[in-house]
Amino acid sequence: MRIIQNFPFRLFSVFLAVLLSWSGTWAQGVFLNEVDSDSYTVPDSLEFVELFANPNYPLDGHIVVFYKGGGSVLTSTAYAAFDLDGHQTDSTGFFLLANPGVDGADVVFEPGLLRDGGDAVALFEGDSVDFPFGASLTTEGLLDAVVYGTADQTNPFLIDSLTPGQPQLDEWMLGSENGGSLSWSRLPNGGPAFASNQMVLQQPTPGMTNVLVCDGGLVSAQGEEGGAASVCVDLAGGFLPFYASTSAIESQYGLVVTNLDGEVLDVVPGGEGNLGYDFSGSPAGPCLVWGMSYDGDLDAASIALGSPFDSISATGCVSFSVLPVEVDRIYCLPPSCDGGAVYTAAGDDGVIGCEGFANTLVHFGYISESPQADYLFVIADEDDNIIDSTSIAQYDFEALGLGNYAVYGFSHLGGIDTLSFIPGLPVSGLSADSCGFLSATALEVSILPCDPSGLCTDLFFSEYVDGSTFSKGLEIYNPSATTAADLSEYSIKTYNNGSSSPNHEVDLSGSLGPGEVYTIANPAAVTELTQLADLLDDVTLFNGNDATTLERNGQVVDVLGEVGVNPGEGWPVNDVTMLHNTLVRNPDVTTGSPDWGVVQGQWADFPENTFSFFGDHDALPCGIDTSALPTIGFVVDEVVAFEGDIILIELPVSLPVGEVHTQISVVEGGTATPVADFGTLFPLDITFPQGWLGAQSFTVSIVDDFEPEGIESFTLSLTVIEGEAEVTLASVVIQIAPSDLGYPHYPIADVRGVDVNGVLDSLLIPCELRGVVHGFNTYPSGLRFTIIDPTSGIEVYSPVENFNYLVEEGDSVRIRGAIQQFQGRAQILADTLILAAQDQALQEAELVNVLDESTESDLIRLKCVELVNPNNWTNLPPQFEVYVSNGAAQYKMVVDADTDLFGTEAPNGVFGVTGIGGQRDEDAPFLDGYTILPRGADDLSEPVSAAFSAPTPWASEDGPVPFENLSEGAGSFFWSFGDGSPLDTTASPEHVFPTDSTYTVFLTANSVDGVCTDQASQEVVVVFPDTGALAVFESNVFSGILEGGPVPFGQAGPLRLRSRVDVANWSLRDASARIVGRGGPVVAGSEWQIDADGLVPGWHVLVCTGRDGRRWSMTLLLY
Repeated sequence: MRIIQNFPFRLFSVFLAVLLSWSGTWAQGVFLNEVDSDSYTVPDSLEFVELFANPNYPLDGHIVVFYKGGGSVLTSTAYAAFDLDGHQTDSTGFFLLANPGVDGADVVFEPGLLRDGGDAVALFEGDSVDFPFGASLTTEGLLDAVVYGTADQTNPFLIDSLTPGQPQLDEWMLGSENGGSLSWSRLPNGGPAFASNQMVLQQPTPGMTNVLVCDGGLVSAQGEEGGAASVCVDLAGGFLPFYASTSAIESQYGLVVTNLDGEVLDVVPGGEGNLGYDFSGSPAGPCLVWGMSYDGDLDAASIALGSPFDSISATGCVSFSVLPVEVDRIYCLPPSCDGGAVYTAAGDDGVIGCEGFANTLVHFGYISESPQADYLFVIADEDDNIIDSTSIAQYDFEALGLGNYAVYGFSHLGGIDTLSFIPGLPVSGLSADSCGFLSATALEVSILPCDPSGLCTDLFFSEYVDGSTFSKGLEIYNPSATTAADLSEYSIKTYNNGSSSPNHEVDLSGSLGPGEVYTIANPAAVTELTQLADLLDDVTLFNGNDATTLERNGQVVDVLGEVGVNPGEGWPVNDVTMLHNTLVRNPDVTTGSPDWGVVQGQWADFPENTFSFFGDHDALPCGIDTSALPTIGFVVDEVVAFEGDIILIELPVSLPVGEVHTQISVVEGGTATPVADFGTLFPLDITFPQGWLGAQSFTVSIVDDFEPEGIESFTLSLTVIEGEAEVTLASVVIQIAPSDLGYPHYPIADVRGVDVNGVLDSLLIPCELRGVVHGFNTYPSGLRFTIIDPTSGIEVYSPVENFNYLVEEGDSVRIRGAIQQFQGRAQILADTLILAAQDQALQEAELVNVLDESTESDLIRLKCVELVNPNNWTNLPPQFEVYVSNGAAQYKMVVDADTDLFGTEAPNGVFGVTGIGGQRDEDAPFLDGYTILPRGADDLSEPVSAAFSAPTPWASEDGPVPFENLSEGAGSFFWSFGDGSPLDTTASPEHVFPTDSTYTVFLTANSVDGVCTDQASQEVVVVFPDTGALAVFESNVFSGILEGGPVPFGQAGPLRLRSRVDVANWSLRDASARIVGRGGPVVAGSEWQIDADGLVPGWHVLVCTGRDGRRWSMTLLLY
């Protein structure tokens, strides 16, 4: 493949000669000539393997084998094999194995079979019986092989065995967006075998030569990122160089510039100097640049302005690049005038004021690329006709009265044309003597009539959720722009089914900041909803036809429905009802109302179980308090720089309602010295203009003195010297890391300290950390894994570079980089990785019952938990989350698609789980969101689930009650029958109960490892026969079917019995249902006895069976 820049043609001729000489050298034998794997994340219909040999070459005795090697667990086993007996190459020497989407295949396999890697294709001499599914990797009979992937880590097992010393080919080497359209091809066709480094990534040519006459290949621009580049069109020298990668070494290569619809704007034929395009003087805006490989002369008519680029033709072939480069043509010189954009001082694009109130005074903010120009705020009506103007960044709309208005910005130099600035004229007609530009958008201002009792001071309902079953919630909103609300003044009451008295109520507590929401969910709601709740309470027990009020100090300030009225199915809202719907308050609502007739029409409705808006509400701001001050300050309190750096320090501003003058100074006492260690521009005066929303900034040069020294620092402070402002962060510490200092080595615990908000106190500190790898790589396109040393653990992260390291648990590694924090979790952003040792001992998993900062990046174990909701076990990639509970607390467990636990069925029962502790808390304070990540299926112990069944009611004359044990995953059992008898440890016992009663039977099932238990229970009703049908005697008086005595027996002598019917057999059972005596047959009227010798004192049951099969029993006590 060639890289076109400005090479002489002689070089191409030499290259072609070398290619042609190679093709004759490797004409003998069979070779893997081209491989195009499946790319499941991008469109890619072609999957094929192309072989090359002499024309009509017999392929008997050849086998093509696909090897699996990707995933979190490295494998190297065969997953498909193709016996080529009876086949031969075609008349040009090609043979094709492909999916049905490829024309002309000699062997067709199912779509998606040729995996995306990291895997391998190998060619063997042998027989297909030698390569069954799952066969281990072998090199016996190996003729050729290609190891490939799609941005996967290198698989050392496949490389070392199949193509030692060669690279693992990456189909996404030029980006995943290109990989789906390219394949790896040998140039020239054929050998040498195993020479992966002589394969090129180009357009697929299944069943044809890889040496192309025309190949548009890939085109890129200087400075391009992600397929896009930018160029200045208002500067001289707007030439943008392009580079092309193509295998068509003799064709001409040019460029086609098109609009976004692919219509030709210009064409640069091949051979005209350096490959590139001069954009100087072009209009601003995006365009596309395509690479074009062609043979012969271009057809002039086909390259006319406005023609479709893909219809360009030539006397020979034409081929375009796989993808274009999107070029953003921009103006780089600041314009003399720029209207920019107008907002409120708070940065909002709309605001509401109330007639007769202070918030009709609206403070403006603006952004412009021409701060040196004059800026005028023009007030217009809703038809964009001029009403008034002001050069001050504020305006009181009280005098204009009720209505909707627009505020435009007009940037100008010189005087304004008075004829264009007349009230009633369109604002678009404004002009000035030198230059004048109107803002692209306007600030929308609405002046409304408002109830003075609740103007932006009362909370109101902003969302109502009536989901399935108990998934119900309420959200309340603070509309104030400046003032926190005291929640202790508020209560919520729910009136069910038309009740005039509240059925549920709750008093709130705490405070609610300006523009914030407070959420309440039902305690039995789904986890997705309860996670978003500030409070769990049954005041949310409503079902559409109920009324709910929000009260402040006993006065209703907002209402859902009408108290004392039952509408039946549900209160109507829009074209739905409040039953089984989610309602979100319209953004122009700034106050609640006790009148349901007003509230009823203020909602947007969404289907049942819509929770995506819960916890966040968008509403137009209620104006800015006239007492509000601008807010300024540094962005961070610490910056790490290296010697020789030039760092940018920014100071953002919010609410610029007045001009503020500040000074930046160096605080005395730093270890860094002005002039010797950093630039001397201090003290520095900085002004924040009224209305200007852009951040102010300055640069600091750090001096590289080439002297060995430690880390030095100095502090900059911000002081307001004129005007009023609230300073959020008044100082910043600049840490200077010397260029000649190596990374200091710290124990991991030393960089894991956090403040009260969970923020790391070692952010941006460069260092070296050492530890043993635990777990697996959760970021296949780079690196993300955990290392643990004797003091603590931390996550290693590298977004792109993997340092050719294949993550293996038990490796000892040294990581150099800087400390950072992502979603609350401590990370080291790696710039160096050193593999120090392998097969090191892992940390013993620590048994915990709380997930917190101490469990983050630690190997931990939860003893006995079960899934809270098995339906959340979704097996959706790349990860899914479930909650597990030990009965006292819930824990978030993350299951990653790169583990063998992913794709399995949800565990049923109680189990133990081991894994890596983590954290997912998106916003500071980082105090929540702690997780556990199992490394695989082995990290979950075999779940134990207790279950049994027993017939109930049970007649005692039918003998012992049988219990069927339905438990799963159990190694031992304990039965408690609730009658005072000893525990039974048999799997499925039979039990004799002593009296007529209802018994609660408990089964405790222990896991195989004896760690976890589960328990099941059932009530069993035992019914004894009518005692009138039996007789117990201590004298010689007989009656009933069966007579016996004495009772109790034992010390009083043996039990003597007589039956009035024939007895086929009898048995005596003890309290554990064991047979301790038996006999029979007994003739009706005859007498027999049971001796107490050898029997254990306690309750027994005598069961007799008649000759007709009937059974009866009597309960006896032996003592």
